Amino acid sequence: MENTVWFKRLGATFLLVISVSVWAEDWGRLVIQCGDAGKLRGTQFCTYLNELTGCAKNGTTMLDGYQCTKKLADLGNPLAANQLGLWYLQGRVAPQNLSEARKYLYFAAVNRLPSAMRRMMQLENMQGNLVRAYAWALIGAAFEDKTSIFYRDEIRAVLTDSKRQKAETIASKIFELIAR
Repeated sequence: MENTVWFKRLGATFLLVISVSVWAEDWGRLVIQCGDAGKLRGTQFCTYLNELTGCAKNGTTMLDGYQCTKKLADLGNPLAANQLGLWYLQGRVAPQNLSEARKYLYFAAVNRLPSAMRRMMQLENMQGNLVRAYAWALIGAAFEDKTSIFYRDEIRAVLTDSKRQKAETIASKIFELIAR
């Protein structure tokens, strides 16, 4: 069943056809991509999205991007978890919290999101763990992420053989989780 929602944005009227049977992943993508400083605009669209995602906030029509993204991430949406992890990593939309960033980015990474793998590599590097950063670079490179391939080669050049082997062991254990 399709529902048609009309909404005005920047003075233009758009037709947005949204399927009620869309997976939560698609709702997360909408919430993340349509966010503007943590808010979605378009009164009718937001009201509709609030009802479908259960993110209504005190009957208002404005959807809080952070809160809804967190709710979707906690419900198991890897796209939302990736975005939330990035926000915690950068400390922009949410206060910087590396343990929360790790939690959400790890979930997104084991759900095969190369951008989350790259961010896990960045997080490990920020914390000075080059072995784990290299492990995540290996994983991202296996998913053909160009940035991960670049850093895999850069990090490999500075690691000893024993540290590379340790990173490969870590990467293989993570690959087992991803393969499930």
